[in-house]
Amino acid sequence: MRNNTVTTFILLGLTDDQGLQVLLFIFLVLAYTLSVTGNLTIISLTLVHSHLRTAMYYFLQNFAFLEISFTSASIPRYLYNIATGDRMITYNACVTQVFFTDLFGVTEFFLLAAMSYDRYVAICRPLHYVTIMNSMACRRLVCCCWVAGLLIIIPPLSLGLNLEFCASNIIDHFLCDASPLLKISCSDTWFMEQTVVVCAVLTLMMTLMCVVLSYSHIIKTVLKFPSAQQRKKAFSTCSSHMIVVSITYGSCIFIYIKPSAKDEVAINKGVTVLMTSIAPMLNPFIYTLRNKQVKQACSDSIKRIVIFSKNYCPDEGNIMKCRLSRRQESLMKNHTITTFLLLGLTDDPQLQAILFLFLGLTYMLSVTGNLTIISLTILDPQLKTPMYYFLQNFAFLEIAFTSACMPRYLYNLSTGDNTITYNNCVTQVFFIDLFAVTEFFLLATMSYDRYVAICKPLQYVTIMNSRVCGRLVLSCWAAGLLIIFPPLTLGLNLEFCDSNAIDHFGCDAYPLLKISCSPTWLIEQMLIVCAVLTFVMTLLCVVLSYISIIRTILQFPSAQQRTKAFSTCSSHMVVIAITYGSCIFVYVKPSSKDSMAINKGVSVLTTSIAPMLNPFIYTLRNKQVKQAFSNTVKRISLLLKK
Repeated sequence: MRNNTVTTFILLGLTDDQGLQVLLFIFLVLAYTLSVTGNLTIISLTLVHSHLRTAMYYFLQNFAFLEISFTSASIPRYLYNIATGDRMITYNACVTQVFFTDLFGVTEFFLLAAMSYDRYVAICRPLHYVTIMNSMACRRLVCCCWVAGLLIIIPPLSLGLNLEFCASNIIDHFLCDASPLLKISCSDTWFMEQTVVVCAVLTLMMTLMCVVLSYSHIIKTVLKFPSAQQRKKAFSTCSSHMIVVSITYGSCIFIYIKPSAKDEVAINKGVTVLMTSIAPMLNPFIYTLRNKQVKQACSDSIKRIVIFSKNYCPDEGNIMKCRLSRRQESLMKNHTITTFLLLGLTDDPQLQAILFLFLGLTYMLSVTGNLTIISLTILDPQLKTPMYYFLQNFAFLEIAFTSACMPRYLYNLSTGDNTITYNNCVTQVFFIDLFAVTEFFLLATMSYDRYVAICKPLQYVTIMNSRVCGRLVLSCWAAGLLIIFPPLTLGLNLEFCDSNAIDHFGCDAYPLLKISCSPTWLIEQMLIVCAVLTFVMTLLCVVLSYISIIRTILQFPSAQQRTKAFSTCSSHMVVIAITYGSCIFVYVKPSSKDSMAINKGVSVLTTSIAPMLNPFIYTLRNKQVKQAFSNTVKRISLLLKK
């Protein structure tokens, strides 16, 4: 690209809305982190585990490297632009970005075709597979993919280096790409546009033909297998690759087929950001969830790390002392009279590995998201209102609630130690129930706050002053404590004679009642009364508040006023729906024997997913929180610059 007067370009990005930029920043950071982590995990597993040193996993290793390279060629730069507000990119940096994004993108297509051929040989010629797909052949195929990618992009890139940019230097995209650059060039771009079309179509047709021919032969061969089990096993080895091929080809068709179409820029920008962030993030999960060998390798790696951490002795001079202390610990764990055994959610090591990754991620996101809300409400003066004071307390409760059970279960999964002492079990039941019940009363209080704000706006500051807010929050904690006190007192008198195995991932009232040898009818009825009392009292407050709110809003003269009023309540209404909807399954029927499996599943979602989602719900639906986050990011950027 020859620039007569332009030495820098300005990347317009995806939006000018600061609130949306904050959301994009969070979304893309999360997606990029997961993408790099997931693909690095696949690379590590294929290098470390001997049973993954086959042609199939060699190609998967290279595909994971390409995914990291492809997303890293564009996303970090855009994250920098959002964080700092600096949208400038030099001419050389722009050319470099175009080169690498195109090279990695095209090479990926050829590698997917090579992976299709690998599956064809494995299924259609299984006896010759080791001979045909030997290590030298695999390396040559990967090398050919890179060479093909380079040869495909050289013609349009060579023509692009001769483009002139006279008047405009504004690129309508979040990265340097061929199509938006052609739009601002003052040179004749017709020939280059046709070259881009030819190269794109050539890449798609060559690779897609290889994929289609390979899978045509695969399907024909598989359908000839005598047993359904053999057919299922054969298809399962291809399913992950077929999903990735569908995602890759489906998304890329929108971007590269018509580079000269003026009205497709907005669509292409959206598809590009999804392709450079979502697809690289999803692919590791697709290959992990659909592949038993990868799951087994992941499980084995976790076990090795756990064993290493157990055997590690920080005092190298006293190894015997370390061994003796471990021996004493093991003897104490064998004393089963004062301990319970948490059965968890599953005994399958592979599912446990997936659960560990899933729950570890959701817990980190939950704590990070809620801590962000707490920090913003403390630091930003615009958020020093009753609404955000309650939101701050709600975020603290979410962190406390998920921390009361998730870290313990993650420890159980990682170490295999499912034992928990009686005192720890009682403590866990107390805090889980206290935080959960207090959360319901706090949601009711937040509904009342919205009622005063909308129905009595002139008296809002007087009614909801700081002293009243403090007393309301204190009342929520007191109500939670009073509600759980009667059943907890009765529960302390339970006796456990024969079984100490709790059919749950944490200590909870209902599984404890199942293994007790004491009469549990009274405490079961007490639990029902306390649960129904909590639900009815808080739900009645919520319903009455929102009935009054809706009546008041419908009397507003303008649609804009009604929309603004509803928007202040929407986040709270979504959180209420999630909280009440999920908890009903857990607490309404404690004596139901057949609902334990459902309750376990709903419990893990309530303690992991809901606390993770709530910060995003309040962020996505609240302009002030988004603005506060944007201001904080800018402050941090300025501080780093200084």
